[in-house]
Amino acid sequence: MQTGLRVSELTGLRYQDVVLGAGAHVHCTGKGRKERCTPLRQEAAAALRLWLRERQGGPGDPVFPNARGSALSRDGVASLLAKHMATARQHCPSWQRKRVSPHVLRHYLPFLTMSGNLSASTDVAGFHR
Repeated sequence: MQTGLRVSELTGLRYQDVVLGAGAHVHCTGKGRKERCTPLRQEAAAALRLWLRERQGGPGDPVFPNARGSALSRDGVASLLAKHMATARQHCPSWQRKRVSPHVLRHYLPFLTMSGNLSASTDVAGFHR
């Protein structure tokens, strides 16, 4: 997701936390039990809509489950990222020396997907002054 969510916020998402349609967003509880609503871009909302429809889960089910149906773990996210980074490195030599982790993506993706306005990007990513 292009939201800048922390891994724990992402893995903790339940169907009931996702609001699609006009004003699409996810509602999550983050660090320090801070609640926030994070907007979704149209592309992310469309992909999430298809994913949720395919999964057909209930309100309390995890949005991103593991193979056994429970919430994906931090290690599970890291494993998936490593798998896809290995593929990316085969096709793009510039990725060979880059270290990419879920935490790195949390900081990097909002800057790619937002307008380039640093304050808006950091607000959406959950960095408040």
